[in-house]
Amino acid sequence: MKKYLFAILCILLVSTGITYCADATEAKISSPLNGTIVPKIIDVELAVKDIPTGQDLWIGVYPLDVKRYYIQDKRHSPIVRTISGNLSTEARIGIDFDDGLRFKLVTIVANRTAMVAILDYMDKSNKIGSWPGLVELPDGAVIYDTKIVTRE
Repeated sequence: MKKYLFAILCILLVSTGITYCADATEAKISSPLNGTIVPKIIDVELAVKDIPTGQDLWIGVYPLDVKRYYIQDKRHSPIVRTISGNLSTEARIGIDFDDGLRFKLVTIVANRTAMVAILDYMDKSNKIGSWPGLVELPDGAVIYDTKIVTRE
């Protein structure tokens, strides 16, 4: 009898673990691929699953030489659902003189506090016409995927 209870308990624990993993948040970059050479403006394709209610998805660009996050403003390049059911948006990879430089392209899921901080940074930057980037992401912002790309 003890062996059966133990076996049932093991099966329940394993199936619960599988269920938990299956429902976990995902925000993966499916294009561009890691190591790709890209132009200044690129299409980013995303496979996203189970973003918690009250949180939001953002794309960030992190020049490896500058070491700052440049979160893409969704008000100008919205993230849209494609025919295949995935998501797509545009991202700006650097400025005109960044040919040959390497960048991290990241997906970020942000809670409400982080969203307010991101939008505040964007509003201030737009107002003064300067985007210094963020040295670190605000509390409540989590990176879910990273791809390294090189500007053509």
